[in-house]
Amino acid sequence: MENLERSGARFSGFELRGRDAVDFGHRLFSRDIKNMPMNEGALSLFLTPEGRVSAEFWVLKTKEGLELYCLQTSSNQLLSLIDRYHFSEAFEVLKIESLKMSFKETSLKGEGLLRWESDRFKGIWRGIEWSFLKTSPEEVDPDWNRIRIQHLIPEYLTDYNEKTLVFDLGFDELCDPKKGCYIGQEIVERVRSRGGAPTRSLCLFEWSSEVPSFSIVSLEDKPIGSTTSSLISKNIIQGLGFIKKATAKVGDPILSGGVPGFIKAIYEAVPRG
Repeated sequence: MENLERSGARFSGFELRGRDAVDFGHRLFSRDIKNMPMNEGALSLFLTPEGRVSAEFWVLKTKEGLELYCLQTSSNQLLSLIDRYHFSEAFEVLKIESLKMSFKETSLKGEGLLRWESDRFKGIWRGIEWSFLKTSPEEVDPDWNRIRIQHLIPEYLTDYNEKTLVFDLGFDELCDPKKGCYIGQEIVERVRSRGGAPTRSLCLFEWSSEVPSFSIVSLEDKPIGSTTSSLISKNIIQGLGFIKKATAKVGDPILSGGVPGFIKAIYEAVPRG
């Protein structure tokens, strides 16, 4: 497996600085921030009350409050959500001017926990080691899009939006099960306690040539899913999408606009505990 560290997609950083910042994050985010050790963090979510994904970001607990790291393409959405729920809590929002995210592929699995190592914060999630350093950002490495797609890492607005359920993306693994109330918690825990399963699964498709259609059907011409806007096509045609949970498995042949392909991978959540 490729093990070279690379400069990643451009990330934005924000500080929530003030005495109420931790309480604010704990009340709204999907992670158990109050019980998080100082100078550690985790990949977290902002959910809607219906259990749909509004924002995905890394949150780091510091002595000044919280630091949030997110893709630049979703930074306005995250700031809008913070502003929507920020009432009388005593904290201010400050921009981190320089933030570099680098990455490398790894065979390790992880729950998206962030820890200090040497001179930067590092976390492992979905087969990628993420690394954050406060320094001048570098240019985006074109391999980032290929690697994130092959590791089934969806991006906001490209692969999902606020209408997408947390379970469809496998993002319920980013919701701490022992945590108390947060936005969307009732839906997440109801599905967990009743043994419910998502109706759709995030997957990786591969085709023999460029794909002209978002619709995915079986060889019997039965609709089983759809692609997203994520696609890599330099040497191999691959893309992300969703399939109906009970209709297909890895290796199954598919058609998209008449172009033959197959299901290369279906995301499976990291076991908890």
